[in-house]
Amino acid sequence: MARKILPKLFLYAMLFLLPRGIPAQSQQPFLLEDGQAWAGLQVLVPLRQKIDLVLSGSTRLGQNVSHWVYERGGTALLFRLGKHFTLSPMYNHIATQPLPGRHGRENRFSLDNTFNFSLRHFILSDRNLLERRLQSPVNSSRYRNALQLSRPVKMEKISLLLFVSDEFLYDWKVNTWSRNRFSVGVSKDLAEKISLDLYYLRQNGKSSNVPRDLHVIGTTLKIKL
Repeated sequence: MARKILPKLFLYAMLFLLPRGIPAQSQQPFLLEDGQAWAGLQVLVPLRQKIDLVLSGSTRLGQNVSHWVYERGGTALLFRLGKHFTLSPMYNHIATQPLPGRHGRENRFSLDNTFNFSLRHFILSDRNLLERRLQSPVNSSRYRNALQLSRPVKMEKISLLLFVSDEFLYDWKVNTWSRNRFSVGVSKDLAEKISLDLYYLRQNGKSSNVPRDLHVIGTTLKIKL
């Protein structure tokens, strides 16, 4: 009798568990790719001839531009060391909620050094960024390298700055190059000390359980006081 009942109980248990597994699988594409909108603000406050205070913040709409998934606020000091080199220590506080029911907080300390060179009609910049990320459950460090090529163009009475950039990120938490961000965009002066960047960014990532591949439309408003 027991030999007849046990197979039936096993079958009923499998049928009961099967529907619960299907929604988890259906969410997997959402975990891998997302469409987002990013908005940033940067305010530059001169302190001395070659030292500026930088106040910045940004927000991101994710989950296919339906929910707030990221908020950041921070400050930095920008040192202009020579004609082609800048050095900037910075601090940022970051709040994230990339998925329903998942929340994170981070205190990030960074050191940014950037080289800029003129190549005829082009401007080449090489940005190197070291980050120390204090977050739960594990603190980590990350290195970021971004190369950007830009060119000023003028069409009738409109002056623009076209740019293309590619950034690689190495994460010591997983000991691998974890992300690549390619972006292309344009910068336009709105007033004497106000400019706006508009760009498209494509992120490809790995070793992450948050949306790792992104399509992003972003803007950054820059103000110099």
